[in-house]
Amino acid sequence: MFCGERISVAFSRRKKLKSTSMYIYQTLFLNGENSDIKICALGEEWNLHKVYLRQSGYFSSMFSGSWKESGMDTIELEIPDQNIDIEALQVAFGSLYRDDVLIKPGRVVALLAAACMLQLDGLILQCGETMKETITAKTVCGYYSSAGTYGLDSVKKSLNLMKQLISSSNLFVMQVEMDLYTALKKWMFLQLVPSWNGPLKQLLAQADAWFAARRRELEGSTAFLDTEQGAAFRPVFAHLRLQYIVSDLVSARIIERDALIPSGECVCPQPPPPTAALGAGPGGEPTPGRLCCASRASLGARCPGRGAAFGGVIARCRYRYRQTDKE
Repeated sequence: MFCGERISVAFSRRKKLKSTSMYIYQTLFLNGENSDIKICALGEEWNLHKVYLRQSGYFSSMFSGSWKESGMDTIELEIPDQNIDIEALQVAFGSLYRDDVLIKPGRVVALLAAACMLQLDGLILQCGETMKETITAKTVCGYYSSAGTYGLDSVKKSLNLMKQLISSSNLFVMQVEMDLYTALKKWMFLQLVPSWNGPLKQLLAQADAWFAARRRELEGSTAFLDTEQGAAFRPVFAHLRLQYIVSDLVSARIIERDALIPSGECVCPQPPPPTAALGAGPGGEPTPGRLCCASRASLGARCPGRGAAFGGVIARCRYRYRQTDKE
């Protein structure tokens, strides 16, 4: 067989397979020919086929178990999730009769809800990929909330990863805590505007300009993290050690100008004194203290230089704590 003939045969096979898939979808799903079961939900009816419905974990359990519906020809579905509508069910049922499904970003949450209810694992994964590819300033909060509701950990991963990084006691900051705030601001901008692809040296200026535009829209009345767009980022910013930022006048002015963080949260406790980790030994001389690990991890200032080893854990702080015994 010549090369051209092989290509022609392969093309013909693909075309035939595609035609077969479309025929099945059109004839069996849309037209409902030879249907052996009727599904009713939200005032709509679908004439479907048990052999296709068994691809769904929900219906597979129903037909093979002791459910009363297992022998019924008409099944009334209760829809407990308000995110599910008729269009979402139409696409979800249709996915059982075809190889590919076109998911619109505006419909992905409703379709995800339907896929989760019907236990369509393949469709759930496809919804997750669509959400990750279409995260924007308008969708980030809705996607984050839905990812938590329906267990799509991969969609939440970027936000949770940053939260874990910032809250880690092993995070080492080369300069000052303000540098961490600046990095978070740039990161949040990139999460909200994923289409930005300018040079790295312009990133901070672009982020400042973008958040300034949001401030003008809000007329300075609301901090960005208190808005619908910013709410998903609050857990990350909550781990900033603001007491080491607002104590510096220049940094405090930047925080005030940006208006990302609610002003009430910028009134922070004073840093722990240098002797906070020191106790009194015999004769009153300073000895290693027993400042709890949680306090060392959350109150210490992250800074360059050697950290103090506390029970094998490095806690960064701007005070030279002495080494203590393991607690």
